[in-house]
Amino acid sequence: MNCGGSARSDGECTLQSRPCQSVRSTYGVASMSVQEIEEQLATLTPSELERVEKLVRILRHVNEPGWKERVAKAHAEMDAGKKYYEADLQKVMGERRANAP
Repeated sequence: MNCGGSARSDGECTLQSRPCQSVRSTYGVASMSVQEIEEQLATLTPSELERVEKLVRILRHVNEPGWKERVAKAHAEMDAGKKYYEADLQKVMGERRANAP
């Protein structure tokens, strides 16, 4: 696997002395190197690329520090009776999209 680090015999690699998980070890599916992913991305249609871009944005968001805690807090608030209205959610989502890179 090529993740900018050094490959090991077990198919994993290290990046700055930190192990990188392969797709296989993370999701239990066939692993692909970053180079293989880049090659496959080059073959996608514009529609498929849009789907990949959306997935990458979602993954970046859910991997932000504190995301799980914010979601857990919101769920606890809703369980306690606090409700959110669709208009409020649309406003927040619009603000996030406007500030997205």
